[in-house]
Amino acid sequence: MIDEINSAFGIATKIIFGKQLSEYDKFDQWIGTRTPKIETVKSSIGNGFVHLPDYAFFGKIPKGKAVSFDLLSEVENEKIELRDEDFGDGTNGKRALDAIRTGLKKMHFIPDYIEGRNINVTKSILYMNCINVHRSVDVFTSRNCSHVFSAIDSESLFGAYRIMSSKFSIHIYNSGNLSGCFEMDLARNCSNSMFCHNVENVHNSMFCFNVKNRNWAIGNVEVGRERFMEIKARVVSKMIEELEKNGKMERDIYSTI
Repeated sequence: MIDEINSAFGIATKIIFGKQLSEYDKFDQWIGTRTPKIETVKSSIGNGFVHLPDYAFFGKIPKGKAVSFDLLSEVENEKIELRDEDFGDGTNGKRALDAIRTGLKKMHFIPDYIEGRNINVTKSILYMNCINVHRSVDVFTSRNCSHVFSAIDSESLFGAYRIMSSKFSIHIYNSGNLSGCFEMDLARNCSNSMFCHNVENVHNSMFCFNVKNRNWAIGNVEVGRERFMEIKARVVSKMIEELEKNGKMERDIYSTI
């Protein structure tokens, strides 16, 4: 594990739970519960490796034909040759389709895309201008992230899916501009909140849904800072106990809404 990711995870848990959780590897599987799994296979050419996420067409790529990105020049000129006779009498394309099918079986595939300046990016695919990113897919201009799918301009995210401009959060999905959040879905412009769905401009809140502009709220009802912190302390205490004991939590935003 990259030391910077382990450190960022500790900071994120301190912000979210008020207690720093160390030994990131203990929570690695739980972190990636809702993001595509990545399988690493040996490149069919050379000595490198290819990372294939369990997502969309990537799962259809023949593992024996996958090639690492650094060998692009070795296969970029491959093409399927079609002859005039492959088109038959022009009444149907069956012969041409058969020729294409045969040609595809001979070709190699490079599923990756890497651009910009990247530092300490491991077991990841499709990224640009990233620093300290691990087991992630389609990540741009982000840093200190692990198990992230499709994120841009973000920092210290763990187990995130389709995210923009967010930081120090765990298990956030289809959201933007979140900070210090945990188990959030379809959220925008929120901070220090957890277990909320379809919310906007919600801060210091828990278990809110289909609502805007709340602070110190539980279940959409603003209860004030003192009452909120009292109840949050009880909830977080149980979560920390479960995480430290099992390295995971059974409940999440999708199993509670």
